[in-house]
Amino acid sequence: MTNFEKLLDEQLSTLCFKPNEIVEAAVVEVDRHKVLVDVGLHTTGELKITEFMVPPSVGDYIQVVVDELDDGEGNLKISHNEVMVKQQLDDVQSLVENKTTVDAKVVEIRKAGLIVNVGYLTGFMPKRQASIEYVEDFTSFLNQVFKVKILSHDQIHENLIVSHKQYLIDEIGGEIARLEAPVEVGGVYEGKVTGIAPFGLFVDIGSHSTVLLHITDINWDLTKAVIEDFKFGDILSLRAKSVVTSDNGSQRICMSLKHMDMSPWEKAKDDFVIGERFKATIYKIEEETGNLIVSINGIPGVVENKDVSWTRMTNSNLNNVFKRGQEIDVVVKGFENKMGFESIVLSHKGCQSNPWESINEKFKVGQVLDTVVTSVSEKMLFVKVEGDVEAIVHVREVDWINPFEAIKSISSGDNVRVKLMEIDSSERKVSASICRTTEDPYKGIVAGTKVLAKVESIRVNSVHLSVLRKGKKLEATLPARYVNTVSRWLPSGEIEVGCELNLEVSMIMSGILYLKPDNSERAQSSFGTGDNPFAEAIKAALKF
Repeated sequence: MTNFEKLLDEQLSTLCFKPNEIVEAAVVEVDRHKVLVDVGLHTTGELKITEFMVPPSVGDYIQVVVDELDDGEGNLKISHNEVMVKQQLDDVQSLVENKTTVDAKVVEIRKAGLIVNVGYLTGFMPKRQASIEYVEDFTSFLNQVFKVKILSHDQIHENLIVSHKQYLIDEIGGEIARLEAPVEVGGVYEGKVTGIAPFGLFVDIGSHSTVLLHITDINWDLTKAVIEDFKFGDILSLRAKSVVTSDNGSQRICMSLKHMDMSPWEKAKDDFVIGERFKATIYKIEEETGNLIVSINGIPGVVENKDVSWTRMTNSNLNNVFKRGQEIDVVVKGFENKMGFESIVLSHKGCQSNPWESINEKFKVGQVLDTVVTSVSEKMLFVKVEGDVEAIVHVREVDWINPFEAIKSISSGDNVRVKLMEIDSSERKVSASICRTTEDPYKGIVAGTKVLAKVESIRVNSVHLSVLRKGKKLEATLPARYVNTVSRWLPSGEIEVGCELNLEVSMIMSGILYLKPDNSERAQSSFGTGDNPFAEAIKAALKF
């Protein structure tokens, strides 16, 4: 072997790549789709441009990993992204321990949070960790780059959990030191604002969890409780108004800013005399209790559901009659002095005369009224009787034939005619019916009643018919077991849509007439005509 051949063999041996080996390569070409690199002895490999966060330039040296020596077409298969992911994974643990700030780009929005790219790694940012403020729509976060802290690393799935909120908290000096003793009602604690929402502030009081300062606990005067007056990082002195400890020892804490100064409440008790009337503004309608939370000269008050109206009011009633910001008349009944839940106890119905005292004199069971619908739900509706008195109309009293469909066509404000069915002044209840203002089309129909039914449609297991009764079209059905019997009586030998049949009621169920053949001579003779020998033969046989 010549000296040249030996030298060439030595060079080639040093350029023999091994699978998964990381080597340095020179960039020789870059375009919109790919990057070509020289890994030695003019051996080139191709990389997709998408493997790079920032595309390289010609002449740059990058690291690549050799995936395959031959991809089947004589080419070297290499990867750059794989190298970068491996290097960054090696650094993740130190980033978590050192609470290092990194950049994260939002690439996808999901129901529970945001998918982000942290360098060459994929991460997840829960929605509650995306901001210190309440965010309803995260659309604007897409493709944005945020400073984040890496909270944890899932080594199995190689996924990072990151937080932009934690980065912001650290920027204002971190969290409050952990409390040395459990929170007690009435105690005063220092907290830092770490979140802002339309309904209140999230405050870190050092208890290892953030508490909510509700907007109603910011100021005694609800009109002066303005969220915009606060900013992230504000230090507040708060009083604990309630503490609920669970079986596992954790605490649910409610804090208040307004309770740092009790003088406005003490003054309110002097200003509002029991029995006096005032104007109150509705602040909220509580879904669970049906109570009205109101503001009376800025001081919070409550109108309990039983004191809203002389008539029992459901949530549907309340939301139709009362609205947030509406002004109503109230009378002072007393004061709720429980720590943290102080409010003026008010009555709205106390400003009106009791209509139930004379209801039995003005209205009688069976009386028909032309009135208006006040509210509608799937199972019932309410109509106005007089003043605050309303009558309930159950869905089955809306229509004789198809009440569940009929109620869908009724809306609040519609004019209707009802018949009063029950008046109970002691229970403050009136029930009424819409359908009973007309004659019952089912009246007189019992098992054995003869009817003339028109075929509406033919189904697999039955024939659908209608029976005209007192101006109403009643739904009826002929079960499959009777179809052949009835068909033999017809001139054509089969049941057709549109033909009329003399049948007999076997039973009534859920407003549907179940029919069977009428075997009387009158019914049989009604099938066919004297011009049809087949029909005449059948009638003769039946008579026999």
